[in-house]
Amino acid sequence: NSIVTFNNCNFEKYTYFNDSRISALEIDTSKFQDILSLQDVKLNKIFIDRTIFESPVFFDDIKIENIKECNKRTLRNIKQQLLRADNKIDYDKFRGYELTSYKNELKEKLKSKKVFNKRSLKRDLFILRLSDFYSKNGSDWKRSLKRTVLIAIVFYSLFYIVANYNNKFYFQEWQNYASGLFRYFLITDFHNPLLDEKKYLTNLFEWIPFIMGKILIGIGIYETVVSFRKFKK
Repeated sequence: NSIVTFNNCNFEKYTYFNDSRISALEIDTSKFQDILSLQDVKLNKIFIDRTIFESPVFFDDIKIENIKECNKRTLRNIKQQLLRADNKIDYDKFRGYELTSYKNELKEKLKSKKVFNKRSLKRDLFILRLSDFYSKNGSDWKRSLKRTVLIAIVFYSLFYIVANYNNKFYFQEWQNYASGLFRYFLITDFHNPLLDEKKYLTNLFEWIPFIMGKILIGIGIYETVVSFRKFKK
């Protein structure tokens, strides 16, 4: 249950907390001249701010139970050191934590009456929510793939209903429906997926779900690709 605090400290030698079990670790306005290692540390929360790391810091396999209680600056400091150590897997994980923390920060700012430029904050919040919805900020490719397919089916079905509203039994034409769905996944193809020949849509009400679905599919594909980046060389 210990809370370990270092404030205005200068560490001249190699410092390590490996395999430690701490309730909270707070490092503020300090300087580490040599290597700092927190490998396999398990704690409830951590705070790092206004701290200089002259040598590499190792956060490999650190476990933070209450990650939501860590502020954006702490998560950013950890993320920067992970990138410095070329730890891409943990870097991506903490990048997601940082974006989630920033999203919560934007929510609080939008509630404040002292903030005037709320339009820009709302745009940032919308983008973060969209990324979180698809892939948990680029950390879950399975979730992104599933939601991309689901969104494609929903918007394609809306388009299919609008395009066939005069056909009483259009839901029985599953072959035509399935064939059009596969063509609908081609986000660069803006021709009518229900026709064999290449013809554009002529009904405005058909274009609305058609275009919206294409945009969201494109975002989903991007989020899926981004979620794979921690495995690249």
